[in-house]
Amino acid sequence: MQTDIKKICCYIRTSSQDPSLSERIEFLKSVVALHEDWECVGFVIDKSKRTGIDRPDLSEIVEKMEKGEIKYIVVTHFSVIHPNLGIMQKLADKLKGMGCGIVSLHERVNTLYLNDTIRNTILPKA
Repeated sequence: MQTDIKKICCYIRTSSQDPSLSERIEFLKSVVALHEDWECVGFVIDKSKRTGIDRPDLSEIVEKMEKGEIKYIVVTHFSVIHPNLGIMQKLADKLKGMGCGIVSLHERVNTLYLNDTIRNTILPKA
């Protein structure tokens, strides 16, 4: 049976003095290696000090997704992209409309297949 290969890009935000950067890269590489249906087309190490989701490195990934060059952004946590879940939801909805998604390893969520909001999926129910 032929497996549909999905092109992914790993996205890491960091400061210039981040001692754990190499560990995070190795962790992401090990996770990618477990997925036979993923082809990693790049690691983006974003050192931008911008706080919104309009960071140049992230915008470049989204542009590649619009062109069909990337299916998923893979992150360790959703907060790597933005700590505000409402803003994350808007980006996830935009990507889902293109047939793409964000895979968060910590939260174990792929937004492409999410039937509820990110907030309702990852936050404990009261």
